[in-house]
Amino acid sequence: MITNHADEIQKALNAHRALAILQLLEGPLRGGANERLLTSIFEMIQLRTSRAELRLILDFLDREGAICSTEVEGLIVVELRYHGHEIATGLVLVEGVEKPKPEAPYLG
Repeated sequence: MITNHADEIQKALNAHRALAILQLLEGPLRGGANERLLTSIFEMIQLRTSRAELRLILDFLDREGAICSTEVEGLIVVELRYHGHEIATGLVLVEGVEKPKPEAPYLG
């Protein structure tokens, strides 16, 4: 049953979202974005997430040294760090971030 695997499903979704954020920052977002833009993009690509979930993932990526995040007037603004580039492109694997596929769908 799927309900028996709810935690595993959420973990996989968050790992996918983390990779998507890094690859979007690496590619079309050119290194920077804010949480509203990321939420809108996630809606467009059918990867919906709540603001609270997104903030948890951004916090995780910040702690990992993949991004630098700051709060500006209540809005989280993020910048890609070199370590985030390494993760987004598959040079480094990090637990909690999905392993990039060769087709790198979010790099644009």
